[in-house]
Amino acid sequence: MDNRAVYYVSTKGDIQPIRPDEQLHYFEILVNDKEKYELEHLFLRLHEQNKQEGIDIFSPSRHFNEEYGDADRREDNELMFELYRMIYLLGTAETKKDLEDMRVLPNLYESKR
Repeated sequence: MDNRAVYYVSTKGDIQPIRPDEQLHYFEILVNDKEKYELEHLFLRLHEQNKQEGIDIFSPSRHFNEEYGDADRREDNELMFELYRMIYLLGTAETKKDLEDMRVLPNLYESKR
């Protein structure tokens, strides 16, 4: 049997086994170790992408070149879509309803076209 545990995912990418403060927004998911690792890896890729974009600000050859900007935006959109898709698939009924109410997935899907 697949050992699944409840985790809470914050909008900053923290994945915790303990319910966060009620004032914070989080998504409740049920995951096994492999799924948790995959989700953590997606957040890591997104954070690395954002760090690279920050470094590029100081590179005149990249910062003012829209081709790099477009590529960065595409990468961000793809990672965000994948994160929300995975959270939706692993989410509890409440998490799925939250994401449906937020209309995040249709909007992200539209941005991929």
